[in-house]
Amino acid sequence: MTPSRRLFWKLNAAGWLGYGLATYVTYAPVLAGMTAERRDAMLVFKVMRMALGFALSLGLHRACRHLRSGRLPLWGQALLLFLACWLLGGVWWLLLRAASAPLRPAWHQKQPSASTA
Repeated sequence: MTPSRRLFWKLNAAGWLGYGLATYVTYAPVLAGMTAERRDAMLVFKVMRMALGFALSLGLHRACRHLRSGRLPLWGQALLLFLACWLLGGVWWLLLRAASAPLRPAWHQKQPSASTA
């Protein structure tokens, strides 16, 4: 494996782990007030989102390697990269929506109110 490939794997994994950590830290105050079932469903959803993003970014990496061949001018490469990111964002959303369908009933559970707790 070349040094640039090793660097890609390290940076890609670190980026997605950082994304997961930032998501967890952002939602920690909200998760504390949720029922256990709802909190577990939300955490599973966040992990699925991170894993799907990581997997789809591998396809984007492959596309970028082909763009570096230099057959297109820089503006063409930028346009294709933008379109690929936009398309993968849509695929990410659709896959996540389908994969998270079993979790949705737990999300919509009514939270215990402060007066009944």
